[in-house]
Amino acid sequence: MRFDFKKLSNEESLSEACAVANYLVRPNGGYSINPGELVLCFDIGGSTTDITALCQMEGGKAMIKQNSIRFAAERVAQATKFSPNFKNVLLRICEKKKISIQGLNSGTPKFNENTAPYYFEQVVDRLEASDFETFYLLIAAECKEMMSINLYVTGLIMFYAGQLAYKLRNEIVKSEDAPPAVKAIPPKIKIAFAGKGARIFDWFTAVNPAAADDYYTQMFIRGMGGEAVAKQTISPITTSPLKIIDINSQRGTDNADVKYEVSKGLAIPTNITSILVPTNKQAIEILGEDNFCVVTPNGEFKYLESTNSITPEMLEHIGNHFICLPQEGKPHCPRFMDFADLFYKVSSSMFGLKMNATDFMAGFQDMNIENYIKGEPDFIKAQKRKHDDQKDFDYVAPIIILEGMKFFEKHLLKGIQKQ
Repeated sequence: MRFDFKKLSNEESLSEACAVANYLVRPNGGYSINPGELVLCFDIGGSTTDITALCQMEGGKAMIKQNSIRFAAERVAQATKFSPNFKNVLLRICEKKKISIQGLNSGTPKFNENTAPYYFEQVVDRLEASDFETFYLLIAAECKEMMSINLYVTGLIMFYAGQLAYKLRNEIVKSEDAPPAVKAIPPKIKIAFAGKGARIFDWFTAVNPAAADDYYTQMFIRGMGGEAVAKQTISPITTSPLKIIDINSQRGTDNADVKYEVSKGLAIPTNITSILVPTNKQAIEILGEDNFCVVTPNGEFKYLESTNSITPEMLEHIGNHFICLPQEGKPHCPRFMDFADLFYKVSSSMFGLKMNATDFMAGFQDMNIENYIKGEPDFIKAQKRKHDDQKDFDYVAPIIILEGMKFFEKHLLKGIQKQ
């Protein structure tokens, strides 16, 4: 694909992704974006995670991707409904910090399973940056099931990051906009987190930094397709000691800048940062799962690799001309199973996840992702816009994330309630 870059002008308004990119490449403390680097930023909000990718292109540092997935921090908040000890954790942190919250530890008690996510947000909003580590350690000690939920959400984002890095690297190599020096060097991968929801990546690190780094690195490698693929596609950050990817090393003390990146990015003049943005608005999005095929007009089934792009046109015809059709004896969702395998091993061994292998297999066999997609509110809205307003069908999402959403809603939330 051609990106047709133009320099971000100081006179134009910025998308949130552009503002975050502007913050990431700020003169003091930002990423330099050298020719042998690819920076992926996940700006994690409540309901969506915005993704920005930056690398060196002909003419300077360029933003080669900006889009969103509906998989973010609210998934963790949603799970507090099913955590029996979560109220005690909130009360203990409030007592420790002398915080008073109406309905929780002041006035008429209003805490129940439906208000749990609300009070979780209320407590988080009142904590200082230096208080969060204590809060996460309390959760790990008292609500191990919440740590499993956290590992699921953050792990799937990292698995998807690996898939994305592989896809973007291949697009860069094929692109006419990339200089030969950039194409020749397998990039070092740097991953940055932004937004208030980015703190979900601090939970595991507070408990065991080495185990967290290994978990997220392994998830990324599995997303890429395994070690052999990773070795051919990217370069390690350092070889002695071996550090494969850089995970958020430029975060400030206690992650104090979290949630201010957009506003700070808006305040930095773009003529200082000089970012190239594509005039081509086509987002690079990945299928992310095997066993999907396109049905041609003459009835031929053409199978697609999980690394293939996915487009709104494909999802518009899900179940008709775009279908999931595992071949005889093949599992339904092998890429999702690869993610779930590592998640299950780590969450059960470290945080006592009560779901067993049989529970997971039941979830895999119940995937039927086509019906799930057709029931998604955003899918239905896109159909309505097309029908009522004659707009193009514009819903698109990676299948791997949709699978993750379905398993989370139908199986994992029930699984953490097992005694």
